Amino acid sequence: MNKKLCPSSLIQAANYLSNNQLEKAEEILLKFEPESVISDICKRVLLHPNKDTNHLFLDYKYNESKQINIFDTVLRNVPCVTETTNVALQKMKNFYLQAPHSFTHINIGIGKGHFEKQLLSEIAKDTNRKQFDKIKIIGLDIDQASLFEAEKNIKEITALYNSHTIFEFIPICEFAEKLPSSFWKEITNDKTDLTGATSGFTLHHLQTIESRTKVLKNLAQCKPQLFTLIEPDSDHFVSYLPDRLVSCWQLFGTIFEMIDIAQLSKEEEEAIKYIFFGREIENILSTNEDQRYEKHDTSKHWMTRLRESGFIPIDDFDYPIKDSLLCFNNREDGLLTVEYNCVSLVSVFTATT
Repeated sequence: MNKKLCPSSLIQAANYLSNNQLEKAEEILLKFEPESVISDICKRVLLHPNKDTNHLFLDYKYNESKQINIFDTVLRNVPCVTETTNVALQKMKNFYLQAPHSFTHINIGIGKGHFEKQLLSEIAKDTNRKQFDKIKIIGLDIDQASLFEAEKNIKEITALYNSHTIFEFIPICEFAEKLPSSFWKEITNDKTDLTGATSGFTLHHLQTIESRTKVLKNLAQCKPQLFTLIEPDSDHFVSYLPDRLVSCWQLFGTIFEMIDIAQLSKEEEEAIKYIFFGREIENILSTNEDQRYEKHDTSKHWMTRLRESGFIPIDDFDYPIKDSLLCFNNREDGLLTVEYNCVSLVSVFTATT
């Protein structure tokens, strides 16, 4: 199946906006009749550049305002998010099962700790697991409430382990790029048998290449034997608005096609499309560069930054893929890309130091 094309009217309007010709852009957009949800959202956002567009997206009241709350729904119901998360989870699980007595797990963007809860649960239920002496989890997030939830979720799962297993959870409420190199060394001074790290759908929020490289280099100093990274495979880093629009329309338009198949409730579907992804699209299409933080990038660029930061890609994808909706493409060592209808959506990277 061929890729669908972004409507030319939207591209033309984006071009006028990039040249600050607001009236010409508005004239085109007011005449444009969207034939899909993605076109509808893009039209609404382009008509109100750099404004809070939440009120444009839903006619009914939706109580959850934080992206992290709706992301739980996204994680359960959007196949490219669910499957790539499962790929990373299985990699981490198999890795930690090799630890003789202890391991350290680092998550940049831990959120509410659902990944860790599932990971620890699967490790505990594995018939090949050993009796661990210590499990250390370091979780970094900018939302304190989420870190409280993460700690709660991790504590709940400790009941599946022997009483002599020591669990240590270190919550860090801070922007990753603001932490000095010395801090990363300090939190990993207490050595365990194995150290692993993961980050899912987080690092693209760092606004500059320098910040991304800094965080990856600091993480590499922790010497993780396994690092898994999950990121959308789309160029929203580019400054030229029409190019961002085309990439944005392709990525989210394709994701919306998958959501349509999922047969969700109307509230869930609209919350995912208009609230969660609608906010991301609003930020992606902003003409104020300083305010842009949904700056997804291509898998090629992420791989380059991993190598430049001291990581070595490793190729060992043995996760049994069952979802027939998706195509899994192992492009090169350490890179697995999820595609749907010939559109690359999300990539999983595996690396060591």
